[in-house]
Amino acid sequence: MNPMIGLRQVRRISQTAFEKLKVIPREGLVWRTNEDDPRKHTLAHEGLHYQLPDEKQLIQIFGYPSPFTQRITIFYKAIGLIPIMVRKPALTTMDYLERVNYQLPSVRFLFYGDLGRGKTHTLAHLVHYLHMKQEHIIIHIRRVAPYVRGPSEIAPSTSRPGRIDTPLDAALLLKQFLTQNAQLLERVGGDLTCSKDYTWSLREVTKAGEPIANIAEHGVNRVIHASDCVAVLFKELALAADGGKIKLASVIDGTRYLFEDLAGKLKHQDHKKMYVDEITIARALKKLIKGTHRNGILLASCEGHRSDGQNQTPRQILGIEGWNHFDPFIPIHVPNYSRKEFESRMNMYQDMGWLCRPESCTQEARDEVRFVSGLNPGEVHYLCQPM
Repeated sequence: MNPMIGLRQVRRISQTAFEKLKVIPREGLVWRTNEDDPRKHTLAHEGLHYQLPDEKQLIQIFGYPSPFTQRITIFYKAIGLIPIMVRKPALTTMDYLERVNYQLPSVRFLFYGDLGRGKTHTLAHLVHYLHMKQEHIIIHIRRVAPYVRGPSEIAPSTSRPGRIDTPLDAALLLKQFLTQNAQLLERVGGDLTCSKDYTWSLREVTKAGEPIANIAEHGVNRVIHASDCVAVLFKELALAADGGKIKLASVIDGTRYLFEDLAGKLKHQDHKKMYVDEITIARALKKLIKGTHRNGILLASCEGHRSDGQNQTPRQILGIEGWNHFDPFIPIHVPNYSRKEFESRMNMYQDMGWLCRPESCTQEARDEVRFVSGLNPGEVHYLCQPM
């Protein structure tokens, strides 16, 4: 800046430049649909947002007040609602789910795409859809990474020498399962029973014929056994589905971490490196993915290692082991925003007051965000934060 130019002159120049910009009026911005029931979403709603219910209902649907990361949850609290965009990957999957032949082995859907494409929001949309239908027992793993890279606590397994338990995370998962499926478990609980006895300790046994929910309740009350309870619960639910007692929907976000060799920086007590296959929950999730039980569907996601728009394929993301583990599956590509979706998202940011500066509500600002972000949803959100 020229030091001879005074502050008043700078302000006059800025005001003159702003007057040349094309300001988008706040009135009449289109970004929302009034249809909040995901069972009724069609292509007519594509690109529009619908609102998730209040916090009490969210806990019933997802087992948590929010199914998203802390950063996204803070953003949604700031604007006072939780909107989910109706996108084609979710609509396509819903159409497939209406046509699934449940007499075949578990049908697998694999959502793939680079970082920030919106896979977690797509899975949340589908979990809400499944919950509203009340036909499936839902196993919902919101994020795999914390179980294999940064668990709250690790401990040697009490039942399998050499294995590693994550008791606190396992107990929270069991609590989430009970909350998320409370209505359906109450309805089918009498038919959903254990196939054999399970001995947890000298005095603690879950006997054959008891409700399967007792396994989850035992893991919540006796955290030391929680990891084993998760593995047994997955096994019993798969058996019940194969026997025609229930329909089972497994939703797993971030499966790439299950097929890495090492468990991040985790180490054993003797400082040896820890492998993913040594973690009880990771092994249980791999068996659940590979399961050939009938009356089951799997909705899983895998994200690329980068966000440079290279469109990595599932084989590149998962590696040969992961690819063979999922095969056969139905691939669902989650792309960047279309132009319509981008405009809808920017309309939402402007209408909810997230774009605070006057110059950010102009067509020129939108064009710049669209160019810099490459229409990547995560990048769009990141660029709009300081605006």
